[in-house]
Amino acid sequence: MVLLIAATIVGAGAGALYSWTGANEYRATTRLFVTTNAVDVSDVYQATLAGQQRVLTYKVLASDPKVLSNAVRRAGVNTNPVVLDQHLHVDVPPATIILDIGVDDTDSGSAATLANAVADELIATINELERPLGGGPPPVGVTVVQRAAASAATLQAKLNPVWVAVGAIAGLIVGLAVALAVKRRLLPDLRAARGELVQPRS
Repeated sequence: MVLLIAATIVGAGAGALYSWTGANEYRATTRLFVTTNAVDVSDVYQATLAGQQRVLTYKVLASDPKVLSNAVRRAGVNTNPVVLDQHLHVDVPPATIILDIGVDDTDSGSAATLANAVADELIATINELERPLGGGPPPVGVTVVQRAAASAATLQAKLNPVWVAVGAIAGLIVGLAVALAVKRRLLPDLRAARGELVQPRS
């Protein structure tokens, strides 16, 4: 039993190590800020509260299929909206009207290009949705605080649970094989020793 547990743990560790040393992924992030046309202090306060509510809606819009499709075309990167959605990370820091749009890619330049493209398409979508019916500028908008750059992309260490599971199963199989081999090798010796113990004295 100890052998099987040890082999499983070693296998899982080997799978995790293989996962960590696989293809590196970089995350590039574009930071957006919700703006308002309010001038009065009280209006600014109310607009900030409204912005905190709106930014959650904008977070959902960032992964809209139309936004992602337009972003892929704008970026000119060899990918598709489905894959982009899987590598998209949209975060809203607590109690802020800030939106961080991050994209993971094995190439830092592609990650930055896609993050900026999603941000630009999201801003265009927001401006269209927030435009007053009677015309004029929208009361709330979004501006870019910091655009993603390849040089600022952070390396993401990813642990793939699939490889950990494969390693654990492989370790368990190896452990079983070793245990059976040891048992088959020792069993004849044990039987022989037992026979010698039960033989009557002459």
